Amino acid sequence: MAKKASKAKAKTKAKTKSSAKSKSSGKAAGKIAKPGKPAGARKPPARKAPPPIEPTYLAAGGSIRIGLHDVVRAIKMIDKAGQLAKFVSAAKRQQAEATLGADTVNFAKDFVVKYRLYGNAIGKHIVNGRGERSEGAAEGASDDPNQCHFGKGN
Repeated sequence: MAKKASKAKAKTKAKTKSSAKSKSSGKAAGKIAKPGKPAGARKPPARKAPPPIEPTYLAAGGSIRIGLHDVVRAIKMIDKAGQLAKFVSAAKRQQAEATLGADTVNFAKDFVVKYRLYGNAIGKHIVNGRGERSEGAAEGASDDPNQCHFGKGN
C-alpha cells in the first residue's frame, strides 16, 4: 500500500512539473480557441477612412442651439479618434468659442461640486467662475462677475 501511495505522489509531482513547463513556455500550450474562430486567428484589418466630404456650414452670424450632451459626445468622439490635442490647438488658434446659458453653466457647476471634481485648476474655475464679462454680455447685460472668459489667455 505504501508503494502505491508513493507512486501516486510521484505521478502527481510529474504532472505538476509538466504543466508548469507548458505554462512557462513561450507558446500557450493547450490554449482553447474561441468558438467560431480558429486558433491563432488575427484581428480584421482596420477600417478605411471614409471619403472626404464637404460639411454643411452655418451662414455667417448664424447660431445653433445644441444640447450640452451632444457637445460632450462630439468631443468624446474626437478624443476617441486621438485628435483631441489637435482640436484644442486649432480651437485656440481660431479663437473658437461657445456661449452657454446660465442654466447650463449652473448645471455644470452643480455637477462638479456634487461629484467633487474641483480638485484641479479647471474644476476650481468652473465652480468659482469669476472674471471679465464676455463681449456679448457687455451689451446691455448686468455687471454680474460670473460672466467670464473661461480659457482666456490659455
